[in-house]
Amino acid sequence: MKHKRLLWSAVVFVGLSLAAFDFRAEPAKNPAARAREKRVSVLPPVQPAQGVERHAAESYGKLPLSFDANRGQTDSQVRFLSRGTGYTLFLAPTAPGMARVTAKDPDPDTSNVMAPQTTAGAIRNLAGFTANVLPANDDGSTGAVPIGFTVNFFGQNFSTLFVNNNGNVTFDEPLAEFTPFDLTTTHRIILAPFFGDVDTRGQGSGVVTYGNDNVNGRPAFGVNWINVGFFAARTDKLNSFQLVIIDRSDVTPGAFDVEFNYDKIQWETGEASGGVDGLGGFSARAGFSNGTGAPETFFEISGSAVSGAFLDTNLSTGLIHQSLGSTQLGRFVLQARTGRVVQADVSLTKTASPDPVPVGSNLTYTITVTNNGPDSATGVTVSDPLPPSATFVSDTPSQGSCTGTSIVVCNLGTLANAARATITIVVRPTSTGTITNTASVTANEVDPNPANNTATQVTTVSGPRVTLSTTNLNFGSQPVGATSPPQTVTLTNSGTGVLTITRITPTTRDFVPTDTCGSSLAPGASCIITVAFTPTAVGTREGSIAVTDNAPGSPHVVSLTGVGILAPVITLSSTSLIFGSRLIGTTSPSQTSTLTNSGTAVLNIASIAASGDFAQANNCGSSVAAGASCTISVTFNPTTAGFRTGGVAITSDARGSVPVITLTGIGFAPGISLSSTILIFADQFVGTTSVPQTVALNNGSGTSLAIRSIVASGDFAQTNTCGSGVASGSGCTISVTFTPTARGTRTGAITITDSGSGSPRTITLSGTGAAPVVTLIPPSLSLTGNQTVGTTSLPLPVTLTNSGNAALTITSIVASLNFFQTSNCGNSLAAGTSCNISVTFTPTMPGLLTGTISITDNAADSPQKISLTGNAVDTGPAVKLSTLSLTFASQPLGTVSAAQTATLTNTGNAALTITSIVASGDFIPATGTICANGGSVAASASCTINASFAPTAIGARAGAITITDNAGGSPHVINLIGTGTPSGPAVSLSSTSLEFGGQPVGTTSVAKVVTLTNSGNAALTITRFESSGDYAPTNTCGTSVAVGASCTITVTFTPTVTGPRKGAITTTDSAPGSPRTIALSGTGTDFSIAAPPGSPTTATISAGQAATFTMTIAPSGGFNDTITTGCSGAPPGGACSVSPSAFTLNTTTKITITVTTTARSNAVPVSGPQGVPPLVAPRLDLPWLLWLLTVTSLGSLAMFGRKRGSLAFGMTVLFGLLCLGCAGGAGAPAPVGPTAGTPPGNYAPIVTASTSNGFSHSSPLSLTVK
Repeated sequence: MKHKRLLWSAVVFVGLSLAAFDFRAEPAKNPAARAREKRVSVLPPVQPAQGVERHAAESYGKLPLSFDANRGQTDSQVRFLSRGTGYTLFLAPTAPGMARVTAKDPDPDTSNVMAPQTTAGAIRNLAGFTANVLPANDDGSTGAVPIGFTVNFFGQNFSTLFVNNNGNVTFDEPLAEFTPFDLTTTHRIILAPFFGDVDTRGQGSGVVTYGNDNVNGRPAFGVNWINVGFFAARTDKLNSFQLVIIDRSDVTPGAFDVEFNYDKIQWETGEASGGVDGLGGFSARAGFSNGTGAPETFFEISGSAVSGAFLDTNLSTGLIHQSLGSTQLGRFVLQARTGRVVQADVSLTKTASPDPVPVGSNLTYTITVTNNGPDSATGVTVSDPLPPSATFVSDTPSQGSCTGTSIVVCNLGTLANAARATITIVVRPTSTGTITNTASVTANEVDPNPANNTATQVTTVSGPRVTLSTTNLNFGSQPVGATSPPQTVTLTNSGTGVLTITRITPTTRDFVPTDTCGSSLAPGASCIITVAFTPTAVGTREGSIAVTDNAPGSPHVVSLTGVGILAPVITLSSTSLIFGSRLIGTTSPSQTSTLTNSGTAVLNIASIAASGDFAQANNCGSSVAAGASCTISVTFNPTTAGFRTGGVAITSDARGSVPVITLTGIGFAPGISLSSTILIFADQFVGTTSVPQTVALNNGSGTSLAIRSIVASGDFAQTNTCGSGVASGSGCTISVTFTPTARGTRTGAITITDSGSGSPRTITLSGTGAAPVVTLIPPSLSLTGNQTVGTTSLPLPVTLTNSGNAALTITSIVASLNFFQTSNCGNSLAAGTSCNISVTFTPTMPGLLTGTISITDNAADSPQKISLTGNAVDTGPAVKLSTLSLTFASQPLGTVSAAQTATLTNTGNAALTITSIVASGDFIPATGTICANGGSVAASASCTINASFAPTAIGARAGAITITDNAGGSPHVINLIGTGTPSGPAVSLSSTSLEFGGQPVGTTSVAKVVTLTNSGNAALTITRFESSGDYAPTNTCGTSVAVGASCTITVTFTPTVTGPRKGAITTTDSAPGSPRTIALSGTGTDFSIAAPPGSPTTATISAGQAATFTMTIAPSGGFNDTITTGCSGAPPGGACSVSPSAFTLNTTTKITITVTTTARSNAVPVSGPQGVPPLVAPRLDLPWLLWLLTVTSLGSLAMFGRKRGSLAFGMTVLFGLLCLGCAGGAGAPAPVGPTAGTPPGNYAPIVTASTSNGFSHSSPLSLTVK
């Protein structure tokens, strides 16, 4: 009946819908509606003249245009206009389209003409300069205006000029350009005090005035731009500046002075030159040009074309804050004499000595000012603001005088062309680090090269400096009486002198520091201050640690804070238990750890659980009172051979992470075995002892093993726990240390003689002795040449090489009196690397002077010394060499290098006679040498010396060119350095060690690559590759590597057990240094999944119930990775889930597994025929019904027309559906069976934990469903 009711509903709905559907034809829309839908153009298209349209499209079609309404800017017929660089566009109703004109404003408005005066300042307030007015305009000019006298401007005489609105005057023709162009390349003859887009049409703007007057009794012509605005008629910012031309024919005919005077500069750019509100864009320029571009015929004031440079708001480069040739700020004076503008290129150089300088010692700056011409420089002034971290001591100029102690200003007066003056300023640095000092020079004349007017010297100030990694430690909350985990502060001596530490003291007993600092700290070295917090009372506890030392800022303070609270605290007497070796399947004696509640509240214990091959028992109960203790006993029963790990996790209400007692042991199979037969030690400093490595000797033979001897050989020593024998089922350990007696590879062995079969047993040992070795090339220096007392020689280099195999720690590099050094060595030099020490000679007295460079470091022969000599003279011939050393590139044996050149200059005041020039070592004279034996070099003359390198042996080669002459300091030496390379093959490795880090046991790491290169000049023959340990190498080297070619050695790591795993790759070849070794290291990691003690892995439930299991996942070997958990094998109708589903595993972690089932019902099945539903069963009468429906529909349409036919059609369909619905009888109901549920039975869900790279472990569960 339910199916019939649904069918009837469908029939009625479909029938009514068909009957109600309207099959009427759509009536035609009326004409008005069609008209509304038609899109009509309201405005007829504009048809501009074809020529104008084409020109506008070509010239301006791609410009970003914006138009302004014409409010009097131009002819009244123009409605709108757009201005840009070099064009103005007009829109007028008489000519639709666009037109281009050459003038921006054909009809300027002059209604607001006025000639305002300015206040006194740089601008000269003279009535004659306001006698004539250039009416308010934009980009206009006057006609030719008489100057009142004749000026000779670079060979051309002018008596008239053109005053241009845009801040300039020209001598050849008017200038309407409003965007300033480069005055150094222009063809225009121009004087420009402020070349920018001046617009005087705006309300409130002044206009340009000009005329004649007198300045200092001389005829003058002046142009005023007072309170002028900028385009477009803007007056919210105004400028006031002036040009004055002063007749100086009293000096020479045609001579004149030019003044650029500035009182106010608020804008720099017009809106048609890219400016916004008068700023930015193409900024104003100031200067002059004679239009030829020839040297010394143009000049721009510094800051020209630089946005913001000229503005009043720029206190350093603003025009009103500067001057040239005048003491009046805002005034720039140019002098034109004999047809050219007087110019003087004054330059400044600066040196500092000594560098580095000890803190608190004198530092001398030597400033040299040179006038490079072409004219004399007057009013030469040097300004030197001293660094704030230096105290002024004295100043000594060679001419003039100096004033000031924070900013030293020296007025040197006049310097003729090519003349030079010096200033010596002595300061005393007050803090370590670097100090920067910049000096600058100015003169009254135009300077064609201002780039050389300043010089900066950066000097290193040596001495200790304290840097703390933090100045604040916050320990948070900590139970009273309990000690927090320690926090650390790193103290670094970031200075260049030894730090002497007097004391490190706390201010309260709540904070206890320890440190590794000792009483001194070398430059660049660090130490650790460790602080623990043990609150003595409840509440906030504050304190500090004070470090008292000899560095600036002492004492250095670290603030400390923490909060004391009442809470339980777990203290374990031991956080790790090591069980040694144990026969598989046997239980070890128990080991204990005492748990103490060292807090101030009761400790509530939820669980104490052991994992792995370990079991625990305890007497702790569910709680431990404050101050009370209990004991946890642990035993070890290995299930498999190898290193076994586990832990005891204590879950409680104590703060922090769950405490875990780490458990380790070694399981071994029957028989006598060693846990390792090879030990490889890392690089160890010669004479020092390594951390021990341990090997286990396991006795699983079933009888007691007598130990007769355990002996170490080579640079190795051993201690052991074996005694005279090892009982069956147990083991002992042998600890081995490495104390190298020499550099390089060291080998040895541990030999064990016992009563078991296979005796003696051998453990192979190897390690590398490391030590730095200092090599100095050359070991001594002769700073050749006659060095004038008080001057500094050219630097001479010394190469310091660490030829050892351990890092060299450099404490200090110190030069003695008269000599100075700088270096790039730093505080540490890696094995096989080099650094340079640069030595200079600054004699304080005449004669042959000696000294040393002393290098203090951790090498065995420290301190090393470089012997120094130099000759100081007052007069006579003097030798200056362009270089004191020549360094040649690596050169194969038996070949000759290209020549290198040194130039010898006689800087003295008498002829230099050369007695001999001799080359030594593997160096030979080369063609091109001009200096000759027995020759003579005139004062200030030069000659050249060429040398080539022809090595006779491999390695660093040193020699010299010795020049014997009649100058002081003879003989003069040019040190020669080169490296001879083998004529056969040579091997270089991109790395001699590979570190793989942690890798899960049984999985293979990502490959690492070492590149082997044949850097020699003959083919390399490779005999074999060998590897050891858990490492698998492959290579592309084959048996031979061509000259200059490379091949790769690819290595993967597949650890077989947990813990550190060492190995090596050894290559044997035909190059020197064979065999060579690549050290390999990595760590095997793993994890285990198991149920903790007391947690079942089986359960029995009824269908519809859920079972919950608890398991732990424990890492071993330093495993630290993201783990994803999952569960499979859930029973039918059920599900299995794990929480958490993903986490980072670095400590033992508990997981919860939930298995759900579905309840089963007890419904009774209904019997009856099973068949297809009646509506889809074969129907013999269906074709007849369809035929009747079709005929009825067609007949209705034909008889009644479209409207009535549709109604008849609907009724016919309704009738047909009724017939279909009624046919077939009641039919057979669908069968009804029991509701599905989880069937009874035994199931085995599997819990899996895996990493992202597929490394996984799983554990089965057992579930019974009733």
